[in-house]
Amino acid sequence: MIRLDPRHPPPAVDMEEWDGLVKMIFNRKNKKLASIVRLKSTVEALYAKYKAYHAKAENAGEAVVADVDEAGFKSLLEMLLVDPIFERRARTLSIEEVAVILQLFHNRGIHFL
Repeated sequence: MIRLDPRHPPPAVDMEEWDGLVKMIFNRKNKKLASIVRLKSTVEALYAKYKAYHAKAENAGEAVVADVDEAGFKSLLEMLLVDPIFERRARTLSIEEVAVILQLFHNRGIHFL
């Protein structure tokens, strides 16, 4: 028998974004995070979400990180992947480490909505 109890307090993150990140990294849980992020399909999906988030934020009148083209976005990702946490495998991460990864993406203006 297994008992599951929700965390109290719950992590201070947007659960939709959390879900997007977790789906991305656990889709291939045995690969290193850097390899997952460098996949062509992942880069394309992240870039599409990046463009959509920035368009939505601009329409709402919010200040956003400067918009970049696809080549600039790839270099933005490469700068992000310098962090040693991206050399880990998804299956070895704790909840706190996933929250750190989500924050690293947010610091670069990359969201999972």
